[in-house]
Amino acid sequence: MCDCAGEAQQDAVKLVFKSGSQPGSFRSADLDTLVLQRFPKINKTNVRPDVVTIVRVAPQPGDTITLNNTSPFAQQGTTKLNGYSYRVRFLHHDPGRRNNAALALTIDSVQLRGSLEGNGCCTCYTNSYKAIYVRAGKDSAKATNSLVELPRQGAYIISK
Repeated sequence: MCDCAGEAQQDAVKLVFKSGSQPGSFRSADLDTLVLQRFPKINKTNVRPDVVTIVRVAPQPGDTITLNNTSPFAQQGTTKLNGYSYRVRFLHHDPGRRNNAALALTIDSVQLRGSLEGNGCCTCYTNSYKAIYVRAGKDSAKATNSLVELPRQGAYIISK
């Protein structure tokens, strides 16, 4: 019997919103509505991003959002997670002002390496390297990319 449990999550990128009382932490109210945008890395003119809006009833800082080949966006053709760039926005609540979707994180690139490993009757995929190039925060258009290597089950912490 072949057991490749967890194979579908090997390339997943986990994002966690910083919690606590330190500067850069998110409030629960900031995380009730998240907007994720996915842009194809192949340059095509007039390509609109795929957009997923996640509305959460009881959000908590420290909650995890997972980007994977088939979630939260449906897979298109054979293009995998690393064929896109991503923007993560949160609905920022300012008292007395209109709510706006503030930029929390831009992932310019996802780097993945893995291989198929088998024992003769069963072959499963195993990820051996995962990294993201990120620009974080409000001024991400001016920021330079930072390479962040992620351990297999690790997560990237998003600061406000």
